[in-house]
Amino acid sequence: MGPRVLSGTYPAGTGVDPYDSYQGYLRAPSNRDGDRDPHLRSCNSVRGHHLVASDGEIGHVQGFLVDDATWSIRYLIVNTSNWWIGHQVLVSPEWIDSLNWPNATVTVGLKREQIKNSPPYDASQPFGRESEGLLYGHYSRSGYWRDPPARRVA
Repeated sequence: MGPRVLSGTYPAGTGVDPYDSYQGYLRAPSNRDGDRDPHLRSCNSVRGHHLVASDGEIGHVQGFLVDDATWSIRYLIVNTSNWWIGHQVLVSPEWIDSLNWPNATVTVGLKREQIKNSPPYDASQPFGRESEGLLYGHYSRSGYWRDPPARRVA
């Protein structure tokens, strides 16, 4: 099964109020989070970061597609409207080379032309495994559903 937009619901049986708890995950870190992982950031803190391809800036992070079965962030929704009116594309977190918090940039190992010619993302259209296959094929990448990531041994 492919990624779906986060539905706002938690796995069955958690007894969690979806809306209130969801907001907690999206908030920016605060002083009361002092004993938590300093590398863990809110999705909202990445929204608006500039996307930088290997040959220059190409857009900004507008949102995310989250697999509501596994809670994995499957794609960054990238708005390239500064270059092409109304054009949105998807970029997998697997393709991110670096994230620079002070400069508010996300760098990917893709060329601007590749991103420009990527299949456009349309939130009003269903997005499933077939769409994912086209996207990964466009970038000549093997899909995450085919090759499970290698596990690190401590």
